[in-house]
Amino acid sequence: METVFINLKIKNCYVFNEQVELSLRADMRTKKFPANVFNSNNVNVLKSVGIYGPNNTGKTCIVKIFEAIRSIIYNNKPDLMPNIFNNNNICEIGFSFLDTDRVFNYEFKYDVINHEYVYEKFSELTTDTYGNEKEHLYFERDFIKSRFSSKNPDLEKVIGYAAKGNILVNALGSESFSLLKEVNERLRRLADKIEILYMTDIDRRMKKTINLLMDENQKNEIVEFIRNADLYLDDIKYIIRYPFELTDENIKKIPKELRGRLIQYRGTLYTIYKGKRVPSDLFDSLGTKKMIALAGYLVDAIKNNKVLIIDEIDSSIHFKLTRAIVSLFNNVLNDRAQIIFTTHDINLMDLKTLFRKEQIWFTHKDHNRAYLYSLAGFTAGKDGIRDTSDIIDKYQKGLLGALPEPKLIDALIKIIKK
Repeated sequence: METVFINLKIKNCYVFNEQVELSLRADMRTKKFPANVFNSNNVNVLKSVGIYGPNNTGKTCIVKIFEAIRSIIYNNKPDLMPNIFNNNNICEIGFSFLDTDRVFNYEFKYDVINHEYVYEKFSELTTDTYGNEKEHLYFERDFIKSRFSSKNPDLEKVIGYAAKGNILVNALGSESFSLLKEVNERLRRLADKIEILYMTDIDRRMKKTINLLMDENQKNEIVEFIRNADLYLDDIKYIIRYPFELTDENIKKIPKELRGRLIQYRGTLYTIYKGKRVPSDLFDSLGTKKMIALAGYLVDAIKNNKVLIIDEIDSSIHFKLTRAIVSLFNNVLNDRAQIIFTTHDINLMDLKTLFRKEQIWFTHKDHNRAYLYSLAGFTAGKDGIRDTSDIIDKYQKGLLGALPEPKLIDALIKIIKK
């Protein structure tokens, strides 16, 4: 059983001052689109989730949280920021995931000013035949309340003395405690599965596609995938200019005018149209380049059952392609790959042919707080949300919230009057 992401909780982090939760658990009382759901040991998890909302309401913040989780597990300093209105330096993050057919939960509180983990807990969650959930604690260390416990007595004696500058699996040698070794392996498997792509920063994201093009075993797959994206190209190639190892001696062989740009220009990506080869960077549109970069992430995620997080998936991408991407993950042939994406593309907001209600999420913000909520939270009563509802129409009318109310016209009128 591959590792699968289940839920994310955030509190006092970026725009989220109060706790919000993004859940990928499927509500199996709904029988629609069963192919959109994984099932493992009676745990049902969604293959895809789309997050809608106005600008500056938290969509990209959620992507940053995933990036921070991966950094923390890899023993790197996280890029986290507490909510500026709470006067509290501590970000709180928790998440659960499936690993080897078992559900695990991990929570931590990070003091951004002192760079310390002041709270941390890892546990396993089990559910009985009646649906009651039980928590089995691996360890908990709470420097705020000075409480330290573990199911391993030897570990319990030392976790209060472990450095607060790292999470426990990185602060203590996991080889010394079999329990920590297990926790570290499970967290690492999750981190290894998480891939993050910002579509607005695509120039630095081409490497994955290039790596696949340079792999003889995967080259044809990535070329075929890109060609079928209807980009009107015949082929795509990456030609290396400096294939030798870049030692100091070899660098001297390279023309002086290229040495300062060596890392960026070791090779060139070419697209071929009707037999004509052109440099992609100079010839192709921004949308074509984004689709080429995205292709590497998609192929890798589907083949290796990864959790792909994409910010602004619809940026310069035709709506038919974004629908095809979501359908790719929802497909019954998809083994364990997941996609979580932010978007403004209301064409994806489709309960009739694409999504279950719990797969559509919204961010919203008012003067008091930022919100994160699912379409499944809306009742199906009179004028409510049904599986056959026209969600686009309801969203455009503001019935689901998460809709900007720009006052640009009023501002422009004032400027004109001046």
